[in-house]
Amino acid sequence: MASPDSAAPRGRLTELNDASDFHAIVSPDGYLSVCGFGSLLSEKSARSTFHDLKNFRVAVLRGFRRVFAHVAPIFFERGIAKEETGEVSSLSVESCEGEFLIVTVFEIRKEEVPSFIERENEFRFLAVSC
Repeated sequence: MASPDSAAPRGRLTELNDASDFHAIVSPDGYLSVCGFGSLLSEKSARSTFHDLKNFRVAVLRGFRRVFAHVAPIFFERGIAKEETGEVSSLSVESCEGEFLIVTVFEIRKEEVPSFIERENEFRFLAVSC
């Protein structure tokens, strides 16, 4: 997932625009890998959406950095935002050569893709080739 305005490094990424785009990256056993960089760093949070996830682990994602780049409406809906102090931004990532970040990686069933899209609806989805 990346912020809507972030540029992608050429040749390494494919944007996934809807659930059918995810089918191209599903493994023969019906799973696909997800990188988590915000709330998905928490296995408990990930399992709240993806009950059947497997192989939860920590990894390094090169060529990206974390940024607080956009306001997430869910922060206001859930009463998390603090407008008076400017605490309204959601965590995103953007491409940045020479940088890296710690992420989690786990596999979800292809049937869970719509839940993934719903959970992270303010982001772009990128397929990253390692």
